[in-house]
Amino acid sequence: MPSISIIVPVYQAEKYLSKCIESVLRQTFSDWELLLIDDGCRDSSPEICDRYAAKDDRIRVFHKKKNAGVSEARNWGMREAKGEYIAFLDSDDGFEPKALETMWSLREQTDADTVGCAHTNLLPDGTATVEPLLPAGVYDKDGIKEGIVYPLLGDRLRQPVFNGFIWRYLFSARILKNAHITFEGAYLEDELFLMEYFCNAHKLAVTEEPLYRYLLNLNSATHKYMKDFHKVFGRFMERKEELVERYHLEEARPLMESFEAFSLNGFDL
Repeated sequence: MPSISIIVPVYQAEKYLSKCIESVLRQTFSDWELLLIDDGCRDSSPEICDRYAAKDDRIRVFHKKKNAGVSEARNWGMREAKGEYIAFLDSDDGFEPKALETMWSLREQTDADTVGCAHTNLLPDGTATVEPLLPAGVYDKDGIKEGIVYPLLGDRLRQPVFNGFIWRYLFSARILKNAHITFEGAYLEDELFLMEYFCNAHKLAVTEEPLYRYLLNLNSATHKYMKDFHKVFGRFMERKEELVERYHLEEARPLMESFEAFSLNGFDL
């Protein structure tokens, strides 16, 4: 059993995919498996995946005939993952060489069930800025609720906005399995996943070292107009309400109401 399973959804990613995979191969931590989920690609991405898998038996490829979206691709990866911990990586991004070693060591040092890191935002023009997660330290359940769950539930009027990026964490596969946590939808699905996960986590260790490279790709689905936004947003808010009731987060309801009013008044968050 590998220590860490890295899940990469792949769709029309031929331009960036090799660099993404190479960032995993360059890791100073070697006890990993890489799951490449070909989500019905029509470019050369499937061939790239197969070529790397043929060279390294830690890489496994799963080909889907039809594109079903990033949520289902990640769910597929979680169903197939054999690792004790789960990391997510987008096909146009990359890990710093010591990313997995640093997070794994921090987990062992602190006995945390989850580890998080800062990341570097990369613009197409080469501009780079570091975005922290939280101040370095170890957070208990109350600290996790205040630092992550409540901001994600609706605190979108306070700057800086807390972003729900799943790829800056090392997740416990046991927690994910026991709580039956999966992805749903194509709008802020990361945030819903994080909210539910961190309602079940007990201890989070954070480093301020930027260990992930995030390419701000203006052609990605995140930055495109969504014609059925109100319908999708409505489902997103329904799921948030379900989490509030399930995990008794009623004190965060005013934040949710402010977020909903702000979004439906024409702001794309």
